Amino acid sequence: MKKKETKKISKKKPLVILLTGVPGTGKTSIAREWCAQSNLAYLSLNDLVKAEGLHTGTDARTGALVVEMDKLEEAANAWLAAVHSPVIIEGHLGCDIKLKVERVLVLRLHPDEVVSRLRARNYNTYQLDENKMAELLDYCTLRSIRNYGSRKVYELDLTGKSVAQSVSALREFAASAKPAAEFKPHVSWGTALLAHIAQNVKDE
Repeated sequence: MKKKETKKISKKKPLVILLTGVPGTGKTSIAREWCAQSNLAYLSLNDLVKAEGLHTGTDARTGALVVEMDKLEEAANAWLAAVHSPVIIEGHLGCDIKLKVERVLVLRLHPDEVVSRLRARNYNTYQLDENKMAELLDYCTLRSIRNYGSRKVYELDLTGKSVAQSVSALREFAASAKPAAEFKPHVSWGTALLAHIAQNVKDE
């Protein structure tokens, strides 16, 4: 007697996207607007750190929280495991941990614009230099590729774009089964980096 064949029903995984990038690139405002418009679940890594006390104090130079990265990774993945709907996660720390996401989108912004935005938030000189250099050297993209693999990592240059324009681009990115080539890592601030080095040499 033949056994009845049973078809396996495959449940499609909800899309989980990580938005990362240096501070000032617009992650929080864009993610919140996108989630509000599309009724997506939202997780801020910074909020999770504060809510769960995942830090050991503050950095003397910057005043920023010294995050326990392994605990943040564990807490964020536990949160994701409990959610069964599309999720947008945002946070610059996302590139330095390994989360169970389908795609990583690194938000890029011209370094001068990064500095302008952070100065408006009263970042000190050390923080301005640190974050400008991180953007110049593609830090978040390189770290994302290391932690998530090149096939999952994409980039979007938001220089000169409004929140509405940025959200529109993100909708296109999320809706595509295979994001267009324009989203693959391609941003380079080579000219700005050379200018930055030249200025530092001149100032010495």
